[in-house]
Amino acid sequence: MKMKILFICESVGGGVRRHLVDIIKNLPSDQFQIHLIFSSNRADEIFKGEMVYFKEKGIILYDINEMSREIDIRKDIKSLYKIYKIAKNINPNIIHCHSSKAGALGRVIGILLKKRTFYTPHAYFAQNNMTSKRKKRFFVLLEKVLAKISYMTINVSDGEKQFALKEKIVTEQKSTVIYNGIQPIEITNNVEQKSDKFIVGTIARVDEQKNPWLFIKIAERVIEKSPNILFKYVGDGPELPKIEKYLKENNLEEKIQFLGFAKQPEYHLSEFNIYLSTSLYEGLPYSIIEAMVLKKALVLSNVTGNNELLINEYNGELFHLNDSSKAVSSILSIYYNKSKMELYGKNSYLLYQQKYSLEKMITDLKNLYLSAE
Repeated sequence: MKMKILFICESVGGGVRRHLVDIIKNLPSDQFQIHLIFSSNRADEIFKGEMVYFKEKGIILYDINEMSREIDIRKDIKSLYKIYKIAKNINPNIIHCHSSKAGALGRVIGILLKKRTFYTPHAYFAQNNMTSKRKKRFFVLLEKVLAKISYMTINVSDGEKQFALKEKIVTEQKSTVIYNGIQPIEITNNVEQKSDKFIVGTIARVDEQKNPWLFIKIAERVIEKSPNILFKYVGDGPELPKIEKYLKENNLEEKIQFLGFAKQPEYHLSEFNIYLSTSLYEGLPYSIIEAMVLKKALVLSNVTGNNELLINEYNGELFHLNDSSKAVSSILSIYYNKSKMELYGKNSYLLYQQKYSLEKMITDLKNLYLSAE
């Protein structure tokens, strides 16, 4: 008899969507029956394009559009009631929640229905060092309470797990690490983008967590020293209108390009020479793993998740968030030293092969589910 898995994910966009879609597509269909609760208000275009495939493959979808990122008591109670009714009808063997809002609602449902509940946070909000101490204490406390009613927390990086252990959110016995994994990326010659420019780029949401204003600050300083370098930022988000206005007012649109949402961001990624991340905090970002697959040199903020994918001066260089000058010097050093760029790119690919394959992620997750029975 197939094991029933109920996934709950409020925000099916970006890296979380990528993670969930890869799991759903690759769990063996002869062993697992998959149900997914999501919010269409928080789904990106790529996920919406996958919905037809899911239905054809017998994956059962439930849209609860009341689920939202913000705390809203009325909407949250309504969402909780709807999820409860759906879950009770499905009677799943396991509930697996992704990200904070789904994690809160889903774990309450799990305790009500006496189901084993897994939780993948995809980076704790409290990991953001820029947040206030009061807000951090609140979210740590909330995660502690919810962890007590979880069967297992699945962290996507060891750094994320160590943060949770340090803050006493989880115990060693009730947490594990399963790294994000992806398949090799194939870019065909007829669609691969070519450029005679040296390009420093990123693929990320244009929001507070990804720190796009620091990306611009670094870009401006690099361009002052070497105007032939082009910066590209691929992604959409709430900060984009302000940024577009700033770039236009300062005549920077040609040098620092914010390109918005892309259905196939790997085509942009293929033309990057350096992948730059300015994130405030991370789980284990897919876009950086993709950059590693495509043999890119990395310059990353020294935060959890990023610093697990980068071994300093092996496949790139780390910089502290309060030291943007280090990011500038790293980019220029790689720009003027082609052999260094090629070595970093080669080593990025070697690290990917060793730790971040899709096959390993699915095998580890499948074994964890089966061991919970």
